[in-house]
Amino acid sequence: MNASRKRKIAYLLIIVALFTTQVFIGDRLHQEARAEKLAQESLGKVDPISGTAQLVCFGFRGVAVTFLWNDVMDLNRRERWFEIKPVLNSITLLQPNFHSPWQYQAWNMAYNIANAWEAVKDQYYWIAEGTKFMKQACAKNQGVSDLQWYTGFIYFNRFSIHDNHVFFRERFKKDFKERRDPEFTANDRDRPDPFFNAYDWFDAANNSVVESGKPPKRMGITPFLSHPAKALTSFAEFQGKEGVFGIDNRDAWSQAYNEWGKFGRGLSVARKEGVSERDQFVHRLEYDPAEFEKLDDETKYWVRRYGDIVRYWYWKSRVKAEGTSQMEGAREAFYLAERAHDNGDYDTAIAKYEEAFPKFRSVFDVPEFTQLRDDSPIQDDAMEWEKNYLRVLTNLNRKLPERRPFQGLFRSAMEESAPPVPNVQPKPAANTPAPGVEGKQKK
Repeated sequence: MNASRKRKIAYLLIIVALFTTQVFIGDRLHQEARAEKLAQESLGKVDPISGTAQLVCFGFRGVAVTFLWNDVMDLNRRERWFEIKPVLNSITLLQPNFHSPWQYQAWNMAYNIANAWEAVKDQYYWIAEGTKFMKQACAKNQGVSDLQWYTGFIYFNRFSIHDNHVFFRERFKKDFKERRDPEFTANDRDRPDPFFNAYDWFDAANNSVVESGKPPKRMGITPFLSHPAKALTSFAEFQGKEGVFGIDNRDAWSQAYNEWGKFGRGLSVARKEGVSERDQFVHRLEYDPAEFEKLDDETKYWVRRYGDIVRYWYWKSRVKAEGTSQMEGAREAFYLAERAHDNGDYDTAIAKYEEAFPKFRSVFDVPEFTQLRDDSPIQDDAMEWEKNYLRVLTNLNRKLPERRPFQGLFRSAMEESAPPVPNVQPKPAANTPAPGVEGKQKK
């Protein structure tokens, strides 16, 4: 047997040995990965195409992903928005359990790309695409609280403080009722409001934190866990802004109040005996007065400190005040007054303003709610209502009251409010797209 044949046989034996070792070791590693919940089927939904792509790339996945990332950034600079999505899909196929690409590109679609369009319907489309992209991330990475929270945050943020949030909310409700794009609009309560979608994802994130015993990575655990209560509070607030009053409004504030109480009680997570409040996994903020007095000074300090991080006692008081019949009656009268004012029906506006002022003041005469007099959002609302009322009287040459409606009630900005300004005109409809911009991008 010549040397060449010997080498070939040796190589063949080495290959067989390596392959046999790989089979046994690979099976053992896979069992351990499943035991530690690190296997693909443990992390989330298994995608056969993704597995095939990873197998084909073998050890060059990182190189391939780097080139694809560069392609995405280049397309982003050139504003080739619709060409980005296939490249993103390729990245997530190769690295489905790498969280950063999911979060970054969902944010890129829901914020950067959405804001690059002038037409509000195009902005809405990209917000929906970014949100659905995050939902795919959650499906392939189950139980990852940071991904679940961020999915909820897109619903919570884009439908509340965006300049075109009024259009977004109307479009969302329409799509929900017509069962269009259920992947984006459906929620567990089957309610046509994006704040319930936000609540579902925030609540799922909280459950993942509690069940895993692992805190979120990008935010302190106390503010993180407060977001379900914030979502329901925003829902109740927008009910009033959109003219929904009566039992639905009261029920919304009641749900928000109960959710804040649930958060304050530490989500019913078992307390660690002999461990200080500072080192508890989930912090308890809600105590009866007598129960609180029995706590030692260190525990009281940390309860107050963690509560102040999320303004817990402010929100409990604010939500409770908003749920009273006096506040509901005041806000309904102010809503009707503002609508009449915008429509030029000044007599109705004056009557509704004068109906609302004493109801609104009466809420802050209750000792439990007097601290809310210093609340900036409440002061801003009150200042706007008062100025509109006094301006209408001035514009109609009516006699002004001897005292401003809120004089003496607020202790800061309201006492420095500007004098009435005449010649008020009805406001234009909010968030109306300019003619001729439908479907165009910003240049």
